[in-house]
Amino acid sequence: MGAGFKSMFGGELQGMTKQLTESRNEAMTRLFDSAKARGANAIICMRFDTSDIGDTRTEICAYGTAVIAIPTDDGARQTAAELGYGQPPPGQ
Repeated sequence: MGAGFKSMFGGELQGMTKQLTESRNEAMTRLFDSAKARGANAIICMRFDTSDIGDTRTEICAYGTAVIAIPTDDGARQTAAELGYGQPPPGQ
């Protein structure tokens, strides 16, 4: 009932905000896990897509392009190596 009044008169619905945040984080985690399983170490052009399922549910989808990012300077290469993101190409 309180949520109904807030939606009519304005204000944040904190319970809904919490659920949407948790759903968004779950979608991102699934995207990151999927990219890592395919050998990627970065995702570019990440987006969210939402759609309603019936009157009471919302679907949240995270998508992007999984890539293997190659560091271009010595500091970035060292950081990548320390994090376990593979070796730079030979000669670089």
